[in-house]
Amino acid sequence: MNEPRKNKHIGLRIWYIIAITLSVLVLILSTIGVIGTWILSRSLSNAAVAVLGAAQDMAGGVRQVAQRLDQSAVNVKQVTSGVSDASAKISQNINDQGLLLTLLPAEQEQKLVDQVKQIQDSFNAVSEVLASGVALYNSVNRLPFVNLPTVSSDQVAKLENTVATIQSTGEELRQSVQDFRSNAAGGIDKVTQAADKATKAISDLRSKLAKLDEDLAALQERALRLQQVLPTVFVVISIVATIFLAFVIYTQVEFILLFARRWRRLGEPAAKLPEAGVESPPVIAPDEPVQG
Repeated sequence: MNEPRKNKHIGLRIWYIIAITLSVLVLILSTIGVIGTWILSRSLSNAAVAVLGAAQDMAGGVRQVAQRLDQSAVNVKQVTSGVSDASAKISQNINDQGLLLTLLPAEQEQKLVDQVKQIQDSFNAVSEVLASGVALYNSVNRLPFVNLPTVSSDQVAKLENTVATIQSTGEELRQSVQDFRSNAAGGIDKVTQAADKATKAISDLRSKLAKLDEDLAALQERALRLQQVLPTVFVVISIVATIFLAFVIYTQVEFILLFARRWRRLGEPAAKLPEAGVESPPVIAPDEPVQG
């Protein structure tokens, strides 16, 4: 009978060793997890704040670029609107050559060319900045707990198309004015149409720039607010994770103590049972009081 009991004790000891070893491993990992949680939380918080700060600065830089483009667009619109007004007056007195030279001087054409070229050069210089800025914006928007206003990467492509339209309509307007100069008796309607088309393209560009500026302003405001909120969010997450891991540590300590007590009990002798055929001594009850 002792042999099966001895084998049973060996099996239990092996199981206790495995259980205690696993508990110690979980205990160590949980302790490391508490320390790592705070280190990782601080690193992520600092990184998120830095990225949001970069996004905020980027938005400010792009807004300044957009404002310069808008000012160039205003200058071009003044020229195209002037040409449109001049063509309307010329159409009323088509044979007045003096009016033609006064309302549509050659300098006006060169000014138109220069202003359109300025828009094109300015946009070419900053198109990559705009594209990278939108890409950075979208990367920031994918961070946890970050929900920024939507800025589509198509906005840069739409701006590029609009700038190209301005360039083509500006050239068309310049050519129309030159054709009209060579033949004052006709072609004024063509000048008017080209001027109106160029003015519309400029208005379209300014509208897109205003929408981009609005989105970037919202980004700056949200990025600033997130820089203030995110550190607190990471601290709260760290506290919750620490409480959970502390509970795991506590349970593993209790688990180890439980199996250690069971291990010690294996060496204790088992309580002897009465042998068969031997009666147990009678239990003597206390004397009952005698009733009178």
